[in-house]
Amino acid sequence: MSWIDPPANRVDTGPMRRNTLYLVDVTYKLFRWFKATPSHTNIQGREVDAIRGLLQTLVSSLKTDDLTHVAVAFDAMVSRTAANDRSESARLRSQYPLALDVVRALGMTLWPMTRVQADDVIASAALQYADHVERIVIFSSDQDFCQCLYDKVSLWNRSRRTVQTAEDVRSRYGVQPARFAEYLALVGDGSDGLPGVPGLVRRRRRPC
Repeated sequence: MSWIDPPANRVDTGPMRRNTLYLVDVTYKLFRWFKATPSHTNIQGREVDAIRGLLQTLVSSLKTDDLTHVAVAFDAMVSRTAANDRSESARLRSQYPLALDVVRALGMTLWPMTRVQADDVIASAALQYADHVERIVIFSSDQDFCQCLYDKVSLWNRSRRTVQTAEDVRSRYGVQPARFAEYLALVGDGSDGLPGVPGLVRRRRRPC
């Protein structure tokens, strides 16, 4: 398949191999490593703390046995939380070009966003490429992706070591994945600034 090239260090073992597409939401990973690791600079004095963590995460993902194709999506802007702190925002933004170079060096297909968000293009790709592969894995901890899950698509949260499926969404939240956005609008979602319906009683739910 030429629409998304396999990583350079992955070898196709033949037609019997199960084709699996991994869609990676890198923006959150970059921000997470920036916040979670001490400041670190390279020999040129350039801050690379987030890059080191990102590289570790991406290399680890390449070791997944069933991965045959991978695409990495970047938001053009850093997260809203970082943007509120100008000093942190400037430090994180300075690492963005190098993060793109890291993805290219690993041989991964790169989707740098300019007019839409990375999660939008990942959701679109999960639908667009469904007929080309046997399985699609969204590599993210963003619960908004629960609305994209169906028989071929799952959500991998590496930090929690969990894989969410469409059935998990139905059993955990009591709604079909396609209705998950409406569910969040009703119960609220603090990460996206959704207050929910006042007075609505809901069961405690585990993060997706």
